[in-house]
Amino acid sequence: MQRDLSLYNIPPQALEAEAAVLSRCIIDGLPAAKQAIELLRSKDFYRSAHQKIFAAIYDLASDEEPIDLVVIVDTLRARGQLEEVGGATYISQLIDDIPTSTHLESHAKIVLEKANLRRIIEKCNEVAKKCFESSTETVDTIVESAQQFLSKIEVLDKSTFKSAQELTEERIDFYEERQSNAFDVSGIPSGLTLLDALTLGFQPTDLILLAARPSMGKTALSVNFACHAANNDIPTAIFSLEMSKEQLFDRILSGETRINSMKFRKGNFGRDDWERMSEVFPRISDWPLFIDDSGALHYRQIQRRARQMHKKHGIKLIIIDYLQLMIGDQGQSRDREIGSISGGMKALAKELQVPVVLLSQLNRNVEQRTNKRPILSDLRESGSLENDADLVMFLYRDDYYNKADDNPEKGKAELDIAKYRNGPTGFIRLVYHKEYSKFFDLENRYAEF
Repeated sequence: MQRDLSLYNIPPQALEAEAAVLSRCIIDGLPAAKQAIELLRSKDFYRSAHQKIFAAIYDLASDEEPIDLVVIVDTLRARGQLEEVGGATYISQLIDDIPTSTHLESHAKIVLEKANLRRIIEKCNEVAKKCFESSTETVDTIVESAQQFLSKIEVLDKSTFKSAQELTEERIDFYEERQSNAFDVSGIPSGLTLLDALTLGFQPTDLILLAARPSMGKTALSVNFACHAANNDIPTAIFSLEMSKEQLFDRILSGETRINSMKFRKGNFGRDDWERMSEVFPRISDWPLFIDDSGALHYRQIQRRARQMHKKHGIKLIIIDYLQLMIGDQGQSRDREIGSISGGMKALAKELQVPVVLLSQLNRNVEQRTNKRPILSDLRESGSLENDADLVMFLYRDDYYNKADDNPEKGKAELDIAKYRNGPTGFIRLVYHKEYSKFFDLENRYAEF
C-alpha cells in the first residue's frame, strides 16, 4: 500500500522568505507594509510566530499606523503574544539577519507559492479520504469540489502588473501598427462584412452574448462564425449542449454545400449533391474545428475542457450553445447562478485571451409586446449577463412572426448590436437562407441608435 507522503515529509515552506518579508515591513515601515498586505495574509506564513507578527503588521497597515520595531513589539505585547513569537530579541534578529537589498514582492511570491502547495496537499488528502468513502459522494461531486478549490488558488505573477511607462511604450507600438493597417480586422473575423467593420472582428478577452428567442437562428449564426474562422485556419471550439455533434456537422455541411438541410435527415441525395459533398469534404476535414456535445456541463467543466483544447490545439475562438443549458454555482438563486456562469465565461475569455461567444435565450416578455424586437431588459434571468458581456447582439427575424408571403421582410434578419463596450451600437441587415442555415450581409450599411 502506498504510504501517505504528507505524514513523512515536512510541509512546503520558505522560512527565509517569510523572514525577509517581515524584515522589509519593519525596516521600510508603512509603505512596504501596505504593499505586503495586498499580496499576503497571515495564514500564508508557515511559522506560527511569523503569522502573529504579520497579523500585527496587517492591522497596523490597514489603519495607516506608523510601523517600526518598537511599534511591532508594543503591539504584540498588548496582545499577549510577544513571548509566543520569541520576544523582542527574535524580532530584532529578523532585521539583523536579512540583507537590506531584499526584494519584498519576490519573497512574497515565494511565501504564497509554498502556502498554496500546503493547501493543495491538504485538499488532496481530503479528496483521497472522500474517494475511500465514495459511497457518500459521487465522483462528479468530488471532482467539482476539487476544481472549485483549485480555481480559487491565488498566484502572484508580476507579469500581470504593468507600469504606465510600460503600457505607454506598448500602446504606441500598437497604435502605429493599427494605423498602417487601419481597415484590417484585428480580431477573429465573423464572416459578416458589416459586423467586422463595426467590431474589427471578435476581440481577445471579450465575452460576446448572442441572444434571441427560440428558432430565430442563433445556433445557425454561431455555426457560421465557427465555419468562417475554421476555414481561415483559426482553431475553434464549439460546446454544443443542445445538439449532437452529428447534427451540428449536418448543418455545417448543408451550409458549405448549399444542400437543403432536410436531405441530411431523409438521405434522398442526388448525384449533384454527392458531387458537391465530395468537393467540400476534403476542405472541411482539414479545418481546426473541435466540437464537444456533452450535455448539462457545469461552467467549470467547460473552463477545464477549454483550457485543455487551448493547450493542445491553440484554440482562438470558443462558442457555447447555450447558456441556459449550463450549470452554475447552485445553492443560490437562479439569478446568481446565471451570474456565476456569465462571470465564469468572462474569466475564461480573459484567461485564455480569446473571444468567447455565448448564446442565450431571451425571456417571454418579447412575445407580449407589439414590437417584438429584443431589448437589453429581455435578457433572461440575470442582470449579470449585460454587465459581464463586452458585446451584446440580438438576432431578430420578422418573418418568424409574420409568415405572410407578401411580407417584405421574408427571408431577412436583423443583428442588433445593443451593447458594445469598445465601439458603436446599431443594427445590421442580413439575409437568412433557412434551408441550409446560412446568413449573409444584405446591404453595406448599418443604422446607429
